[in-house]
Amino acid sequence: MGTHATAWRAQLHEYLSLAVARAERNETALAAVFFDVDLFKKGNDRHGHEAGDRPLAEFARRWRAIARDGDLLARFGDDEFVLLITDIPRACAHETATTAVSRYADALKHPLDLHAIPGEMIEFAVSAGIALCLTDGTTPDALLLAADAEMFVRKRAGRSLRLV
Repeated sequence: MGTHATAWRAQLHEYLSLAVARAERNETALAAVFFDVDLFKKGNDRHGHEAGDRPLAEFARRWRAIARDGDLLARFGDDEFVLLITDIPRACAHETATTAVSRYADALKHPLDLHAIPGEMIEFAVSAGIALCLTDGTTPDALLLAADAEMFVRKRAGRSLRLV
């Protein structure tokens, strides 16, 4: 793992630690959502890394445009993103997180203008896993592991959110 990736993950871990403490103090909920862009590696291998970076940059741009104030969207790895949804009522935490996942998937439904290969559309899918503070864990590592595990279960079950 590169130096930049290590620093980004350390910052995400620190932010998540503070968000967990704030959720406990304010008796609110916190959701960690782990997104994985399916089929990214296939497109990256076929069209090259520069072409592969274009959809990731576009995904991030669209997702930043719909993120709520106070939430954090971070690139976690090659084709993985983490969304932290903070300060939500505990009674509707899972519903709020599920709605957010749908909103983020909807933001990617429009075709991507990547200027990569004229006339060729690159197909993607997004898998997402949700973990809630208190229910699925109370530490940054536990929350990220739980969200990542749920994402892989959904991916293996074929419940990815299909995008074009």
